[in-house]
Amino acid sequence: MSRVDPYFGELHRDATDGPRAIENDDGRKRGEWQPRYPRKVWYSVLIEGTYLVAVFCLCIVCLFYTWTDGFSSVLGVYGPKSLALNRYLFYLFGGVLGGVLFGMKWLYHSVARGYWNFDRKLWLYLVPVLSGGFAFASSFVIESGLSRIPTSGREAEYVAVGFLIGYFSDKAVAKLSEVADIVFGAPGKRNS
Repeated sequence: MSRVDPYFGELHRDATDGPRAIENDDGRKRGEWQPRYPRKVWYSVLIEGTYLVAVFCLCIVCLFYTWTDGFSSVLGVYGPKSLALNRYLFYLFGGVLGGVLFGMKWLYHSVARGYWNFDRKLWLYLVPVLSGGFAFASSFVIESGLSRIPTSGREAEYVAVGFLIGYFSDKAVAKLSEVADIVFGAPGKRNS
């Protein structure tokens, strides 16, 4: 038997009619719309969101400025060195882009699911910066040939690799920490 949703007018079906719409996984029942956070917290969440949107916009501008050789011109770098500078900047801004999109996704998930807390604010503000830094540092590993990531010289490729490094930087750093523990010994168990 079909019915119309009183809130959205969407058609839903009972189990006998076929599959139901996917429900939210935030632990709330249909019709529970009251915010779980007080207004003071929402101001903090909006400031964090505004910061992330501003960093996103600035990152897009910086990618375009790099693509048009803006940074090279301002710094007086020309020829092959300009291409190298742009390549590393593409990695950097690709990483920032990955970090800021990860931060945006984390912010809306943490708020919707009730996991947001004040103590994670510093982490959220630093994610784009750290992600860009990891992508920039990783670019040297890639460009030196120490990694198995091939590069073909396309600008979009540098941004894409930087983005992937930035978006998954939390997982990558955790894995690198495990590798370091194996190679150098776990903290507290290292031989001096």
